[in-house]
Amino acid sequence: MSLKKGLNISLLAGNALLSLLYLVPFAEPPVFFQFVGRLHPLLLHFPLVLLLVAFIFEIYGKRKPNWKEPAEFLLIAGAATAYVSALAGFLLSSGANYSGQTFELHKWLGLTMSWLATIIYTGKSYLASKNYYLPLFGVACLVIIVTGHYGASLTHGESFLTEVFDEEKVMTLEPTAPVFAQVVQPLLKSKCESCHNPNKLKGSLSLASRDDMLKGGETGAIFIPGDLENSILISHLLLPSEDKKHMPPKGKPQMTNEEVKMLSWWVENGASFEQLVNEVPADDAIQATLASYFAPEEEIDIDYVSANEIAELNTTKISVKQIEEDKPYLEVYIGQHDSLSVTEMKSLRGIRAQIYTLDLGSSNVDKAILKEVAKYENLNRLYLDNTEVDDDMISAIKKLNNLDYLNLYGTKVSKKGAGQMLKLDNLSKIFLWKSAVTEEDVETLQIDFPDIAINGGLSTDSDFTKAELNAPQMVYESTFFSDEMIIEVPYSLSETEIYYQLGSEDPQLLKTKEIRLTRSTKLSVFAKKEGWEDSPRTEQAFIKVKPNSLAAKSLQFGPKRSYKAKGIETLFDLTKGSENFRDGQWLGFNGDDMVANVTLSEKRTLESVFISTMDDTGSWIFPPTALEVWGGTEANGLVKLQTLEITPPEGPGPKHMLIHQLAFPAKEIKYLRVIAKNYGNLPEWHPGKDTPAWLFIDEIAFQ
Repeated sequence: MSLKKGLNISLLAGNALLSLLYLVPFAEPPVFFQFVGRLHPLLLHFPLVLLLVAFIFEIYGKRKPNWKEPAEFLLIAGAATAYVSALAGFLLSSGANYSGQTFELHKWLGLTMSWLATIIYTGKSYLASKNYYLPLFGVACLVIIVTGHYGASLTHGESFLTEVFDEEKVMTLEPTAPVFAQVVQPLLKSKCESCHNPNKLKGSLSLASRDDMLKGGETGAIFIPGDLENSILISHLLLPSEDKKHMPPKGKPQMTNEEVKMLSWWVENGASFEQLVNEVPADDAIQATLASYFAPEEEIDIDYVSANEIAELNTTKISVKQIEEDKPYLEVYIGQHDSLSVTEMKSLRGIRAQIYTLDLGSSNVDKAILKEVAKYENLNRLYLDNTEVDDDMISAIKKLNNLDYLNLYGTKVSKKGAGQMLKLDNLSKIFLWKSAVTEEDVETLQIDFPDIAINGGLSTDSDFTKAELNAPQMVYESTFFSDEMIIEVPYSLSETEIYYQLGSEDPQLLKTKEIRLTRSTKLSVFAKKEGWEDSPRTEQAFIKVKPNSLAAKSLQFGPKRSYKAKGIETLFDLTKGSENFRDGQWLGFNGDDMVANVTLSEKRTLESVFISTMDDTGSWIFPPTALEVWGGTEANGLVKLQTLEITPPEGPGPKHMLIHQLAFPAKEIKYLRVIAKNYGNLPEWHPGKDTPAWLFIDEIAFQ
């Protein structure tokens, strides 16, 4: 028997057997055949390409006979792979929950394609003699394309092919329409329905309609109104992305934090299909999420600044960053620059239209510099805290009408200067703590400008008027190190001595501007000068740790807005963030807890975990209310190792960067969960009351 004849018989017999399998009920196949079935997505591309190319070669073969030979090879390869692909598709459908018209069409068209390819190959001579060969081959190519379309519809949704022509809809909320129809159903359609629809019932579950959702899947009900913990619709969303039960599956478009929060709110509040948008209580925390998620996109007629231009503008004293990838706005940080000049400010003229946030805190700002700042027509947030700015200087920026936020903490601005700023068209928040504005002035200004949040801080304290030295600053790469750490302590005031103290040891005079550490310790520095009060102490804990070796890590809730840094990698890179929370080293969680799940590369004995946090109540950043560490050698057997409760602030206060140590009895660990609990909605005394607080974390390390 010739090889060709053997191939003909094999293909015909194989297709006959496959047709029989299609027609006769078939139990769930053995595991090996299920594995073969899952090769279907890989195999299906072969016949699609091979048969189409073979058809092209046959067309050209009419003019160039030397094309006939490769066409013959491509045809047999295409026919064989069409059969194997159809068989794998059948096995895949037998071990999964597929149904519906789209699935049936894809299934039978797949069998038809396999038969057509076989008939074209085995009957080529006869078909060619009757002039049926190329027309039938053309029909087969059309069947291939249609079969592929229905397969893509099963995987990606019915509108996969045509959705690119759909006009993008503006997301708005209609007050008199149900929350489910406007919020929940669109989320499920965009992120879940490609796998859970009447044509593809993964887990025997469809989310295409209310009735389908109430019916549930193979494990029963997918949600229990009012019970988040036992509602798998939510619990599977919150699993680590590496977990096999995490939804949507890894590789599929994931739910954003806002989307998870809205779905969770819907379930927790009764999973109503009828509740209208205007029936959601005005004081419900979900209102802020809905307002943010459905806010219309801002139309911006400003050019983007290239990455190269931004890189050229960055120096050791000036940091320029794009705030969001899809918007041209920039954030400029020039904090603690004691020799800032107007020339340096002029170097930013080329990007002045894009500057949205400018931080000049603790720099030597003068009127010439503020006149330059006044040219930043789109400036929205301005930080002038702890500068020498007074009423005369502040008048230079009285025409910044796009300014929304102004921080004048620790300046010499009085009621007069503050009054000028409060007349700005779009100003909504101003901070006047420790300025020359008194409590009485704040009360008067608030009456005159009731729509602006004016925060004067705590009651004035006579201690604030004492003439004291400024606290020295410590300059270092990180508070975590594996070998040694060098800390610089620059100080510009003449005839001033700097002292440093390690732990509980006696203070020592710093003879150079560097301190070298080789062990974990708490370091404090302060300044002394004859005739002056000693400066406040600047304190920082430096921790010697073993570098992290992690096999896997994930966050239950992702960071928000421009505070995403390098994602979860930021928490384990042993690089400490600066006091500027916008420096790209901090992760910011708005209203959410920080929940980090960690798998160590190997089991390791641990006795403490360090968590680095920031709080800056003036910027809506609050300390966590509690820190928790869970651990164990089994992923599903974690036990709580330690909890640290943190007293929440009772009023506005200065910025803090703290490293919290959670110590516990030495324990062998493979899996860790580190939790920092968010404050929640801001308190009554805060100008942002009832909006979600920010939680900022920059590092997690192990002793």
